[in-house]
Amino acid sequence: MTTKFGAQPRVPAAPLAAVGALSLLEARRMIQHPAPWVGIGLSIWFAVQSLGAPWSGAAYVGLVSSTTPMLLGVSIAGMSSFGHELTPLSLDAPMSASRQGYARLLAGLSMVGLVATVVGAATLALWLSGGIGLGDEPGRTLHAHYTTPELLQPVTLTALGVALGAALVHVIRHRLAAGIVLFMIWLPAGEAFWLFQGNTLRMLTLMQVQPLFVNIGPPDADPAGFPAIWLLNAPGDFQGHWARLAISPALAAWHNIYLIGLTMLAICVAVPGRWRPRLLAAGAAVSGMAVAMQWSVSP
Repeated sequence: MTTKFGAQPRVPAAPLAAVGALSLLEARRMIQHPAPWVGIGLSIWFAVQSLGAPWSGAAYVGLVSSTTPMLLGVSIAGMSSFGHELTPLSLDAPMSASRQGYARLLAGLSMVGLVATVVGAATLALWLSGGIGLGDEPGRTLHAHYTTPELLQPVTLTALGVALGAALVHVIRHRLAAGIVLFMIWLPAGEAFWLFQGNTLRMLTLMQVQPLFVNIGPPDADPAGFPAIWLLNAPGDFQGHWARLAISPALAAWHNIYLIGLTMLAICVAVPGRWRPRLLAAGAAVSGMAVAMQWSVSP
């Protein structure tokens, strides 16, 4: 409906009860969507495969990248929820578009909770098993565990995944096309993570994978001369020197904050309203600060 001059009429603010009801409805739809569950199944399969890989550190980095199908499924569920705004019924609803958008964002917390549960279960299983192998002799451990910021990365990526799916379907206005774009984003960011782990790209990519490889000596160096507490990576076909495997919780923590900034920017695209300029400025500031801090703490 339009006014005499063609302007959109002001939609009265919906009561919080209506926003909560829509949020619960969309949360139930997201939980029942098959994409996250198929993604979880594929992630478990990829994780098991990575545990049997022969090269040093394969399990440590493989468990992180194996979350890619789960994150793609989460994004598809978020895209499906926000895709309801494409229907004529949504346009005629007695609730502003911004209120509908924020209700669906709240529903996305169901996906955050689901992924947090999966990560928690995997962490418990890892602790009960005693950890995983990391490094080459003489600098090797069989009891490596992820730091808390590393464990939080899939959770922050889930929030970004929901917002990203919402933003794409809002811009592209077609669910199938938006789903294809999501696949093209998550596949290289997760399964081909090594393409984006250079000194600069690791701070800007979606999925940051540790450990970092720090050059510590030529290939003929005596590894016994390195500190005993160092985890080492021996020279090989893809590396012509001895390297130290460095785990940086601070780097992982600031990368999580960077992902939160990207989530805020994606929300600006997905949800209209008077808060958009402020959220845009805040998201840009948070992500920019987080990139700078990653530079400062990177080994």
